[in-house]
Amino acid sequence: MVVYGQTLGLPSYDSEWRLLVSQTIPAELYFTHELGEVPVLVDVLVKALDGPNEGFIFRAAGTAERDDDQPDPYGGVIYIYNDQYVRVMAPWGMNHNKAGGSIYTGDPPYWAGGNFQLSYSVMVKVRCWTKAMLPPPCFNMTGISMKVGSTLVNETFREINHGINGYPSLVRVRTLLHDSIDIGWYSDGQGAAQMNYNKLRVFGRTGGLKYAYNNESVRIWTSADNSSYLETHIDGWGNDRIYIGYPSTGSVEVRVWCNIATLYEQRIEFGPSATLEQFELLIPHLAWEPESVPISITIEAMDGPNVGYRFIGSGSAFVNTPPDRFGTPCSYGGFVYAVSKTAIRFWRPDDASLGGTICIPNSMGDGTYAQSSLNGILDIKLWLHPTMRLSEQVKPIRLVCSSFILLKSDTAYNTTAMATVTDMSNIVACDEACRQHETCITFTLYNNTCNMYNTSDQNLYYQLPGSQVWGLDNRSVKEIDVDEL
Repeated sequence: MVVYGQTLGLPSYDSEWRLLVSQTIPAELYFTHELGEVPVLVDVLVKALDGPNEGFIFRAAGTAERDDDQPDPYGGVIYIYNDQYVRVMAPWGMNHNKAGGSIYTGDPPYWAGGNFQLSYSVMVKVRCWTKAMLPPPCFNMTGISMKVGSTLVNETFREINHGINGYPSLVRVRTLLHDSIDIGWYSDGQGAAQMNYNKLRVFGRTGGLKYAYNNESVRIWTSADNSSYLETHIDGWGNDRIYIGYPSTGSVEVRVWCNIATLYEQRIEFGPSATLEQFELLIPHLAWEPESVPISITIEAMDGPNVGYRFIGSGSAFVNTPPDRFGTPCSYGGFVYAVSKTAIRFWRPDDASLGGTICIPNSMGDGTYAQSSLNGILDIKLWLHPTMRLSEQVKPIRLVCSSFILLKSDTAYNTTAMATVTDMSNIVACDEACRQHETCITFTLYNNTCNMYNTSDQNLYYQLPGSQVWGLDNRSVKEIDVDEL
């Protein structure tokens, strides 16, 4: 399904692919964007170079969810950014576990999905959009103060009404860090909590900024545990070799965009309660490249205190949690996805007593709307690339296949064509010819001749918002004997 509207615009900065290898020096990259300002939207792509997901693109996250102290595998790529750089980091064991990879999908029995993978070498690409290259947000709020470990609930949980009376197309929540060695840097928020130790021991840190949205509001959580953080990459990530400097306070920004045009949309049930759960979704043949077309995948809660709220997906499993590390109501969570030109693959937690595809632990927001659920509805959007023609420029194309081609005659169309092209070899070429005429809305192909018609030749038979069905004004059927065929 194509939804027409405004596009996100071309990236203000679009880097080359660069090699990043975990457990090596350096385990990080700096991308100099030279924009002279902090980008509004940042997208960091991570491409698999080997394994069962070779060629698939994963997404980096705005913070790490754990350090290198635990013996179980972990992985992913994380990033922060400011007005000069996007700093991208992979796992590098500082003093304990050196098994962290740049791609990690999790493993059974704690993760479901197939095509499980732990890889160290990846290619990374960074894209940034400035305000000038984006449509105006339909809601924008900045300066929301939040603080981990606070005893004030409104510093660890906020619910912001966006007031648009419908589900937004795109929501981004980020934090301007106020303290630590990362003061002045930005960290993008995440969906579900991916790791939770409940009450944390020293250096067993987790946290981050989580958010979800529905048709009325945006909910934002951070940890009420005073040993947590708003963002971290120390002890197990990148090149930093110190334990201190975890940010605890920041100014949160919420931006909401509406009516963004999509190239493709799909909603599917996901989780063990789904009638036929899909861990790989084939994408219809589309003129798109996953490295150039932005994508948004969220999971909508079907039950619990966050029913109807959508949580964004992740690019990696940060942990494969063993059963001796309990948090409540979930100790690990989120869902992982990766994209190729022809398919999207998914992974989710597979232990109902420990994991939740939707996971907001009691440590977040002092337990406000805490939830663990394995089930939800995936909402998938591939955004329309700005170089593609918009509905405001060209009316939507409607293809009518003439059954009269089978009768060796096209005389049933008594309406004069607005344009005709001969020596047309196939229907794809005829479709392309129609697209060159802004008033062409219907075409037929018979005997290598492409006839094109515009809306003035049509009757509108049926319509819904964003969709119309047209037919020709005058259409007669020539009665023939079956023996003539």
